[in-house]
Amino acid sequence: MRWILGLVIVLGVAFAAIAAIDDERRVALVIGNGDYQYAAFLPNPVNDAEAIAEKLRSLDFDVTTAVDLGRDEMEAAVLRFGQESEGSDVVLIFYAGHGIQMDGENYLLSVDAQLEGREDLRDGAIEEARLHSVFAFVEPELSLLIMDACRTNPFQGLLGVEAGLASGGAAKHELGSSRSTEDMMIVFSAAPGQVALDGESGNSPFTTALLQWIDYPGLEVDRIFRHVRRTVIDLTGGQIPWVESSLTREAWLRPPGPDEQIDSFESLLAQVVASFENPLEREAAEAHFRRLIPDSRLLEETRVASSGQIANDAQSDLEALRWLSIRRSEDPAVFENFLDAFPEGKFAGLAREHIAELADLLTNAGGSTDEEMAFAPASGEGPLDTDVAAEPALQEASLDIEALSAMETELGLDRGGRIAVQQLLAVMGNYTGALDGAIGPMSRAAIAAFQVDAGLAGTGYLDIDSLARLVEAAAKPALAEEADPNRRGAIHGLAAVARFGPGAAPTTIRVASIARHPEVEAVWRAVADRFEADNPGYPVVFDSRLGAEYKAQLLGMLGSETPPDILFTWGGGHLRAIAHAGFATDLTEAMAAGWAFDYKPGALNNLIIDERIYAAPSNMSLVNLWANRTLLDKAGIEPESLKTWEGLLDAVTRLKAAGVMPIGVGGADRWPLAGYWAGLALAIAGPDGLDAALHGDAEGFEAPAFVEAGARLKDLADMEPFQANYRDLSNIDAVRAFIGGWTAMNLTGDWAYVEMSRNWPGGPDAAAENLVRIPFPPTDLGAGGEGSTIGGSDGWVLRAGAPEPALELLEHLANLEIQTELARLGHLVPSIAGADDAIGSPTLSAVATELTLSRHHQLFLDQVLGPQAGEKLNDVAVAIVDGDLTPEDAAAEIERAWEDARPTLTIDATEGAATSETVE
Repeated sequence: MRWILGLVIVLGVAFAAIAAIDDERRVALVIGNGDYQYAAFLPNPVNDAEAIAEKLRSLDFDVTTAVDLGRDEMEAAVLRFGQESEGSDVVLIFYAGHGIQMDGENYLLSVDAQLEGREDLRDGAIEEARLHSVFAFVEPELSLLIMDACRTNPFQGLLGVEAGLASGGAAKHELGSSRSTEDMMIVFSAAPGQVALDGESGNSPFTTALLQWIDYPGLEVDRIFRHVRRTVIDLTGGQIPWVESSLTREAWLRPPGPDEQIDSFESLLAQVVASFENPLEREAAEAHFRRLIPDSRLLEETRVASSGQIANDAQSDLEALRWLSIRRSEDPAVFENFLDAFPEGKFAGLAREHIAELADLLTNAGGSTDEEMAFAPASGEGPLDTDVAAEPALQEASLDIEALSAMETELGLDRGGRIAVQQLLAVMGNYTGALDGAIGPMSRAAIAAFQVDAGLAGTGYLDIDSLARLVEAAAKPALAEEADPNRRGAIHGLAAVARFGPGAAPTTIRVASIARHPEVEAVWRAVADRFEADNPGYPVVFDSRLGAEYKAQLLGMLGSETPPDILFTWGGGHLRAIAHAGFATDLTEAMAAGWAFDYKPGALNNLIIDERIYAAPSNMSLVNLWANRTLLDKAGIEPESLKTWEGLLDAVTRLKAAGVMPIGVGGADRWPLAGYWAGLALAIAGPDGLDAALHGDAEGFEAPAFVEAGARLKDLADMEPFQANYRDLSNIDAVRAFIGGWTAMNLTGDWAYVEMSRNWPGGPDAAAENLVRIPFPPTDLGAGGEGSTIGGSDGWVLRAGAPEPALELLEHLANLEIQTELARLGHLVPSIAGADDAIGSPTLSAVATELTLSRHHQLFLDQVLGPQAGEKLNDVAVAIVDGDLTPEDAAAEIERAWEDARPTLTIDATEGAATSETVE
């Protein structure tokens, strides 16, 4: 009874709070200054202001919006707003534009600010204190001041003032004992003295994050800005929004909605497992499921019965996982390759059946597919349209030429569009003239002929119906053949008009990624070209940037006027930030329906956030200990001995005795040293121990296993195994030193193998003989070594709100065909087991097989922990090696950082409101 009474009281308080929200009077002043007369133009503040104003109106604010204000206009707007806000319960002021701090005071610059000295501030800006005076006058229940004004200061050098804005309200001395100080929050887009990013054209990174979180249902106000801070930090690489708060109570901008129950990825996937009709495939799917979610009991609940046909050994597991990944292919060669690998396997019969079925389809189609049919667009070298007499049928008096011409003119086709019409007519075999955009007698005759063939009236003039028919019939083969980007664009433009009417423009699908090798990007482009042919009117544009640049600029890209529709992601904290902020489309239902089984369990598992999947896997990576066999032989070391930690330590001793530097490491990058700590932690704690620490169970990262990991790393460091200048070298420097024979071993990922193989003394053949790969972590330390791997898992995110066809492109970018091609090039290890056969290198093929069979693929811990806690892990590992931290203190520092960053976001139905620890 006491429990029920307590629940009633809690629910009563929550419902009372919601009722109070409904009765609140909310007002907001939103100012955006960007068109500065004497300072650098800012493209985003006006956009920021308008977007925030629209969002606040949806939250029942009475909003006053003012943009590009002069000094007097700003003063008048603030005064008028204060007078009109009297009696309001919630008062919010948002400012975007240039700001400046001087002597601890913050000033917001008007667009007519002309500052040559400090004395000019009074005439070109208003003090932050002026905004505080509104709160002091109105004395609302909640005061919010949000300033996206920490951008590059155009007058900093001239006035000799500091960058960014100063901490705190400059008007504290004026507020005194004002009641408004009790429930006030001041939010800066960057920390005191820090410069915020303005972003790309659209919205600033801070405003972009704020737009994602400010209307989150049931999220209490102070937690809104903790989420905003985390999103900005994670997706800019370091900009830290700053919040100063004197809130004494909980407050919501949007009350909690109904607690909707949705099926988890685990539940949906279990249902799909049960739906497999073939018993052998169902058993393979069950094994995949148990690798992906080892602790699940849902298969028992759905009463999936194992057929018992698949043996419990590595070869059988490998065959089953590869079969699952190729079973949906429509390429007979894929199944023939599978038979070459497993000629007597359990799935050989199914492979032969697929080959026969595909052969029947090809025969019934007349021996060729649509893609193989030859189309021959006109070359543009034919006779000019004006040289050909009109067909008599086009001169019949019964045609209302004036009306037909007017209808065609309404389509609004420019010269490029008219050339596209001629090109499509040429594809259909109706036109053989020049592609000149002059719609003369020859083009008219071709249009009429096409119309008649399509069952339409042969008028020789285009209307929306005949244009739509022409695009439907000819745009795909025309795009498949056309390489010129201008002509491709014109065809897409024609398709847009045909689909949506005159004036419509193509819908560009934008893909953002980290820069890869040109061969990789060429494969992406070829996939996009094929997609465009299947989807006229949807051109694809790629934006590739260097990894660090991509990570720092992604939030700006997402807030731009042309945000990416598909975007590369690392697993762990990066994807978590994108998903929690609402930028990612939930792919759970789409992937669980079938194509989730294409991927290696370890690839998929690291892209699941809050039991939902938000990315399609693209590639994987594996951390290995690489060794030079020649140098090992010099010290009498067998490579097999390096699989244990004690064997590694013994090798260090013997190599030093032989005059060989044991290990190269890029200490300047820090993460290579953290890789040792993470591998040791996985080996000692095991997957369950790591999972417990990540979820805050028991002692977290201060548990004995993690202290022991630090102690083992300290044991290694005390042996002085690294080159003397290891703190000055990057990872690539250390890899090159290893290639050159200066060190005997190097811990790095498989991505370095191409560099090592191509540059090894004597070339790839010598590398194949002398380069030894040892799986890491070591196998003798505890629960995690055997069967576990550690490395990366990357993927593609579909942006929430992306055009509908973008999902199809996402599938193409992550499917078996493209991963097979990339594996053939040797640049990426695929996340689809069926693509592994295309890998030419025996070393990388072994890596791929190990990743396929891994019982637990642990994502890089710094990626799991996210930017702040992950950076702390990297720093801690270096400090252990340098002797600056004990293993106990190191574990404590990691735990403290993770406590601040641990990601949880749940709707607690018993409280009727969102409850959240910081989303980090």
